[in-house]
Amino acid sequence: MRSRAVLALTLLVAVVAGCGGEETLTRADYITQADAICDDYNQRQAKLGDPESVEDIERLGDETKPLVEKQLAELRDLKAPEEIADDAAAAYDLLERQLPKLDALVRAAEANDVAKVQSVAAEAGVLDEQADAKAEKIGLKVCGSS
Repeated sequence: MRSRAVLALTLLVAVVAGCGGEETLTRADYITQADAICDDYNQRQAKLGDPESVEDIERLGDETKPLVEKQLAELRDLKAPEEIADDAAAAYDLLERQLPKLDALVRAAEANDVAKVQSVAAEAGVLDEQADAKAEKIGLKVCGSS
């Protein structure tokens, strides 16, 4: 009787341990899931509208940053296959480097500093282009289209 209990407990531990691990996705599955995340957040962002004034930049910056942070967290949770893991990490690092640019845009808009808004937007645009290039290299379609 005791050996059955030990065997059952051992099997239970093995099953539980197997359920807790992160599984590396295939390249196709990774692309599908990452593009689905990007599509979801692109739609959320589109609902916020485009800026038509400096005041809109303040509002959009404040509303966009949490979306980008959540999107980034979901993308980083995906376990990329080894052959694209470095490019995926680099793309997400570039996306993360854009977060302080959103704060800087809001501050420049609050100060009604149009020149600074344009400067920061240009800096963010460069980071966005670099991230898009990494996403395209990976094979992403939605994530790599700004």
